[in-house]
Amino acid sequence: MMTNINIQNLSIKLSRKATIEIENLIIKPGTIVGILGANGSGKTTLLKTIAGHVTPSSGIRIVSGSIGWKGPRLPGYCPFLVDEVLALHPGRKAPEFVTFDPIAHFDLGHLLKRSLSNLSTGEQHRSLLARLFCNYYDNLILDEPLTGLDPYQQFQLGTALVQYKAYGGTVLLASHSPDWVTLVCDSTYALINHRLRPIDLANMSPNDIRGIYAPHTI
Repeated sequence: MMTNINIQNLSIKLSRKATIEIENLIIKPGTIVGILGANGSGKTTLLKTIAGHVTPSSGIRIVSGSIGWKGPRLPGYCPFLVDEVLALHPGRKAPEFVTFDPIAHFDLGHLLKRSLSNLSTGEQHRSLLARLFCNYYDNLILDEPLTGLDPYQQFQLGTALVQYKAYGGTVLLASHSPDWVTLVCDSTYALINHRLRPIDLANMSPNDIRGIYAPHTI
């Protein structure tokens, strides 16, 4: 079985008393996987570890191909124009059959000659998301990708991810929006008590959802 992301017995230190333990996570090409969890549960640290930004204490982390990363925070002052930002840190060239146009999809045509720092928060987030699709990475790892997006822009991102996976791309994301995750993701996990558990959002009760976001002590 082909896999783009393969995690086995991964141990990630959060603090002196807390460690994330991931026994098994395998993500195939052309799949979108979502992770839910409370603030402070370790979602960002887990994604950064899988993306290669944080070194785990132990375990196996294998990611095949290039990785496109986006977190919820915007960069500081950025003198680059939007069209220059879209060309930064290229992944690999998109195959010829890819006809998806990120600039049109995220409605950035009228912003291309403006400085990123002079855009609104939502426009900056849209530009940075579009950059990932312009550069066509094999894997996208997205931490809170809905940050700064209005409901229609959230829909735009969802349709972009669905088209991206149709071309064989792999997506791993963390979000606080169960409804959006249900619509976009092929499978979903919850990070509860520093363990990753598969969940079926469509059949969960309000109490089940509340359990995901119960306070955690780290």
